[in-house]
Amino acid sequence: MRTVRANMRTVQANMRTVQANMRTVQANMRTVKANMRTVQANMRTVQANMRTVQANMRTVQAHMRTVQANMRTVQANMRTVQANMRTVQANMRTVQANMRTVQAYMRTVQANMRTVQANMRTVQANMRTVQANMRTVQANMRTVQANMRTVQANMRTVQANMRTVQANLRRQIPAR
Repeated sequence: MRTVRANMRTVQANMRTVQANMRTVQANMRTVKANMRTVQANMRTVQANMRTVQANMRTVQAHMRTVQANMRTVQANMRTVQANMRTVQANMRTVQANMRTVQAYMRTVQANMRTVQANMRTVQANMRTVQANMRTVQANMRTVQANMRTVQANMRTVQANMRTVQANLRRQIPAR
């Protein structure tokens, strides 16, 4: 009977170990879910940054078209200057004004290009964050799988102990 009681205590201890492992598995699953939510949030941030980059690219293209239109205006004014020497001074003032507009647009284009580059760096940083989170998720999944294998091993131990208890009980029944 002492052996039976000892085996029963062993079974109970193993059951407690199984329960602790199950709690660990549940905690790891919660961690995995939290990491997945972080990954999804980072993906949404990446998508938002990509949309910002696309909007900035469209702005840059619009400014480039404006610059090209202004350059064509400058060229037309230069031809007018050559044809009409009497209006040279007036046309030169128009050309200078257009050149200042072109320079202002060029500065805007350069600022937008810097914004695009900064957004691209942000996108790359977010992609690295996403990759790191994915690696964390994979590591947590491996931990969950290892814990599941531990749980299965403990269950086999519990079953073996139960068979031992049953065998010990059968051996002790005739002794009575």
